[in-house]
Amino acid sequence: MRNLLALAAAAVIAFVVVGYFQGWYAVKRTTDGTGTRYEVDVNNPKIAEDINKAKEKARTWLTPGTNSGTAPQQVIRPTPPELPSGTPTSFKTTSDGTIVYPSIPAPPPLPISPPPVTTPPGLPQR
Repeated sequence: MRNLLALAAAAVIAFVVVGYFQGWYAVKRTTDGTGTRYEVDVNNPKIAEDINKAKEKARTWLTPGTNSGTAPQQVIRPTPPELPSGTPTSFKTTSDGTIVYPSIPAPPPLPISPPPVTTPPGLPQR
């Protein structure tokens, strides 16, 4: 729940900052003998104009072939190269579709040498 509130607060702050720099509203501060007054002037026509511009830009991005006012380009896809006949991995398939793996020779035995014999300190050497 805290994450959702933090997301909402971040969205409000972003809207306030972007709106201020886009000229959507102006804040005026006046001070008189009784205190300080703040006035917010909202520029509704500017907000509507910017929203329409954003909609149009999103529409051109989402509609294929209308990017930057150019005509749609034909996509030329390369053809894959011809594959050699046969099975290069030597896997075989049976008539029912099962895969038969090639036989793998047994690996050669690893030479294992016995561990060196050490004598603990204080005992006579052999």
